[in-house]
Amino acid sequence: MSGAAATGWPAVGADWSVVGSVTSPDQEASSRLFLPLIANGMRHVPWSVVAGRAGVPLEAHTGWEQIEARLDSDDDDPRPQFGGVDRKTLEILLDVLAGEVRSPRVTIALWLVYDELDRVGDLELTPVPRVPGADRWHDGMHVAAEIELPELSRFADDDGARFPSAVVPEHGEFLLACPGYSDSLYLSSRRALCAALTARGLDLRQVDRTRPLPDGTHAG
Repeated sequence: MSGAAATGWPAVGADWSVVGSVTSPDQEASSRLFLPLIANGMRHVPWSVVAGRAGVPLEAHTGWEQIEARLDSDDDDPRPQFGGVDRKTLEILLDVLAGEVRSPRVTIALWLVYDELDRVGDLELTPVPRVPGADRWHDGMHVAAEIELPELSRFADDDGARFPSAVVPEHGEFLLACPGYSDSLYLSSRRALCAALTARGLDLRQVDRTRPLPDGTHAG
């Protein structure tokens, strides 16, 4: 097996409570991609829209509780989605990422707590070995698989799926991470890639790797 599963995952911090545990110091920028909120249980609404209604600036480390506390009681009951990426966001993400990579081959890490193996039963899964004190994915609770980038569409939350804990392309152009029960993705990449995703309407903010994970999730 080539890619991250064979050579080791990109370097990340050992302190699982901080952003550095899901972002790489070897990339130009680290960003938080806010996954759209679910309103009335069916509509996906950008964080920036709801934050604007609440009068809360959307910054890299804004927590949902800061926005929720300022919403009117007659609002349409928006809620974060945890570990899931809606189909529209995923389509934009995959379209932009496809222009960034030299090869469509990517290695993904799947967190066994989510029990997604029935969704990937056709893939060859390789356990990620447990290495005490090492990076986030060497905890004995992840398996790795190699797929083509477009195949990530099978993890759209509209189908009840959870997004992989990590996605690493064959030539290491970026690291895309989704810690367990997180309301956001974390992207380590060139700044130009972040700008391209923002231009397509996604909510991205450059994030400080030394700060706590904004939503407090340390698992996955």
